[in-house]
Amino acid sequence: MDSPPIFCDNTEYPAGLLRRMLGRLAGGAYGIFGTGDFDVTVSGSTVTVAPGRASVPAPATESGTYLVESVAAVTLTLDPADATRARRDVLVAYVAPPATETDTGRWFLEIRKGDPAATPTAPAVANALLLREFLIPAASAGTLPTGEDRRYAQGQQYISGPALYGNELPAFNRPGQVWTNRATRESWVYNGAGWVRLTGTPVVSTTSEVIAPYTDQVVYDRSAGMLKRYAGASSGWEELSATVPKGKRWRTGAFQTLGNNSTVIGTTGARVQGGMTTTANGLVLPRDGLYKVTVHGYATGELGWRAAFGLNRIRAGVADVELLWTSTYKSGSNDYTTTASDEVPLKGGDEVRMHGSAIPTTASTCAWGITEFAGCRFLVEFVRSLPSGVTPL
Repeated sequence: MDSPPIFCDNTEYPAGLLRRMLGRLAGGAYGIFGTGDFDVTVSGSTVTVAPGRASVPAPATESGTYLVESVAAVTLTLDPADATRARRDVLVAYVAPPATETDTGRWFLEIRKGDPAATPTAPAVANALLLREFLIPAASAGTLPTGEDRRYAQGQQYISGPALYGNELPAFNRPGQVWTNRATRESWVYNGAGWVRLTGTPVVSTTSEVIAPYTDQVVYDRSAGMLKRYAGASSGWEELSATVPKGKRWRTGAFQTLGNNSTVIGTTGARVQGGMTTTANGLVLPRDGLYKVTVHGYATGELGWRAAFGLNRIRAGVADVELLWTSTYKSGSNDYTTTASDEVPLKGGDEVRMHGSAIPTTASTCAWGITEFAGCRFLVEFVRSLPSGVTPL
C-alpha cells in the first residue's frame, strides 16, 4: 500500500494522512468538542474566549481537519467603533501550516474586522472555524458592542463522539450522543436534558427546549402532559388534539325531498374544533391543507329509484366545485345508504356542504337523518399541510 499504518514504531508518515483519519473519526465535521468550548463573553470592547478543543478546517492547500486546544482563557480587544456607521466583526479560529521545513504549524484565535456600513455585514473567512459575531454600533449611537454565538453556524457541529452500543447507558452524557441498547435494539439520544428514544414523538420537559421549531412539528410536553403542535411564529405551540381542524354536520330534520337537480342537504347538527366554523348547512375551513372529506348518505323512496349524495366546495366569487359524489340504487326493501371518502387539497375560507339528488324526475326520494350517528352526515378533517408546489383546488 502507498501509505503506512498510523502509530507504528520507527515509521514516518505524513501529517495529512493523520488529519484525514482523525477527521473521519469526528464524522468529517468541524466544530467544538464541549458545549462550553470557546464560549465568549463581551464587556465593552473586551472579548474573553473560554478554553476549549475544536476541529478546525484545513487551509486550502491542505486536507483533512486540524485538532486544536486552548488550555486557558484568551482576552482580545475589538477595534474602536466608526464615528457614524455600524460594523460587524467575527471571531475565528484558523490554522497556519509550516511555511518552511524548519517552521512549525500554528493556530490562532483572531477577530476579523468588517467594513462600516449603513447595513453592515460580517466578513467571510474561508477555511476557519466561526465562533462569534459582533455588532459594533457607531460611536454616535452611544451603545456598547454585542455578540452572537456562531459556533453552530455554517454547518459547524458540537461533536459529541461516536455512536455507542451496549447493555447499559453510557456513564457520560453529551448532547447529540447516540446509544443503542444491545438487548432491545432501541436507539437513544442524549438531548441535553436526558436520554430519549430516537423513534416516536420527541419528548421535552417544556416546549422552550425546542430551539428552532418548524411549522406542524409535534412534541410531547412532559410538563403539560400532552402532545403539542407548532402552529408557526405568530401562534406558537398549541395543544394538538384541540388544534386539528375538524368538523361534522348532520341532518336532524327527518325527511327532505330530493329533486333531479343537486340540492343542498339541510344539516342543522354541527360539531367543530381547531378553528373550523359553520354556516347554515356547511363547514368553513380555517387554513390551507390536505383534508379528508367523508359523506354518508341515507334516503328512502320507491323501488328501482336512485339517490346520490356528495360534497361541494364553495368559494367566494367561484362556482361550486364537486369534491366527492356517491350514489346508490334501491333494489330491495331497505332504504338507500351510501358512503364515500377522499383526501383533497383545500384552501382556508372554503366552505364544504352536502348535496343530494334523485332519479327519475318524478321520484319522491327523501334524504333522512335525525341524529349525529344516524342518517345523512358529512365530515371534514385536516390531514396535513400541503407540500411545496401543491395548490388548493
